[in-house]
Amino acid sequence: MSTYYVRKSGNDSNGGTDPDTDAKLTIASAVSASSNDDTIDIGEGTWEETINAQRTFLGVNMDKTILSSAHTSITWSGYTIAFQNIRLILTGDLSEMLPTTLSFINSFIDFSGIIDANILWRMDAAGETLTMTNSIFYGSAVVEAIVPQLLRLGAANTAVVTNCVFYRFTDANWVRNSDATVNVTMKNCIFYNVTSFKPANTAAEWTYEDYNCWYSSGGTVSETGFSGGEYGEHDILVDPLFVDADGGDFRLQSSSPCIGAGHA
Repeated sequence: MSTYYVRKSGNDSNGGTDPDTDAKLTIASAVSASSNDDTIDIGEGTWEETINAQRTFLGVNMDKTILSSAHTSITWSGYTIAFQNIRLILTGDLSEMLPTTLSFINSFIDFSGIIDANILWRMDAAGETLTMTNSIFYGSAVVEAIVPQLLRLGAANTAVVTNCVFYRFTDANWVRNSDATVNVTMKNCIFYNVTSFKPANTAAEWTYEDYNCWYSSGGTVSETGFSGGEYGEHDILVDPLFVDADGGDFRLQSSSPCIGAGHA
């Protein structure tokens, strides 16, 4: 597997093999020059391009590398796709995406510009995997009203979700099982206005759910989706006290009850 570089100082006539002397200017050109499972290393700046390829997209950090993509042209069907150190902005009408392996690490996924939606990520085939680590998933009042399912998992799938923030997905089933054998590990996360969290299959159980913070400004978070209908033993149901969540600042205030409430 190889790495191809994209920089604002680059040129698409370059080969993309060096970040300083041979970088591409556009992600599309780097994707064309690369192969499945290669890495596209993207520098500082904003790129308004369709991200629809089986690659790892690696940025500087979630504030400096920004990818803006109209969701109508994204499918990710059958792909292994990963985002690391990226801010990904999805806009427009959302259509179902069917990746086989999906990973978000140290990234910010912004759904606030969508206008219609169904299931965001559908992973129904056996053996498909989802990883979410140290990432923020940012919804809106529109998202709260129209997204029926953020994620649907099928038989023998695996989801590992740690150290993430999920903001404003009130009406969405954040994760919905279609089979009892799905494996979900979820800890050290903050769910803010995520009030529905339930499996379609009543026999489904999470492998591990604990040390999370659940908060709904409009009432109680539903327990119906958890194994036995209960929160994890160490979960807390309190306002996490973000610095400015509506403004996209998810740092915790010094008095936040979430500080020290997680688990290694």
